Amino acid sequence: MLPSAHRLAKSDEIRAVIREGRRASSPLATIHYVAGTSRAAFVTPKTIGNAVVRNLVRRRSREILREHLESLTGFDLVVRLHPASAQASFDELRAALIGLLQRLK
Repeated sequence: MLPSAHRLAKSDEIRAVIREGRRASSPLATIHYVAGTSRAAFVTPKTIGNAVVRNLVRRRSREILREHLESLTGFDLVVRLHPASAQASFDELRAALIGLLQRLK
């Protein structure tokens, strides 16, 4: 779980990051980002699968970002997960998200 200081929680803030921010994509996820205060949010559409699958993918993604909070410094992120992330292993998802975080610099 991300600490509350590192969570984007309001829907208008999330929409602003998606609309106004830049983005980096991979087959498993897209990261929308703007300069900000090191916060993140996750978007898991129903095309990923049922609630159990969506929550699993979201929990995995949150854990990966929690491990790499120092990479978030200075950015507000919205991580939009793609349907392929449901079939990806934890290591594949980690490699994809870390690769996207490295592009932010």
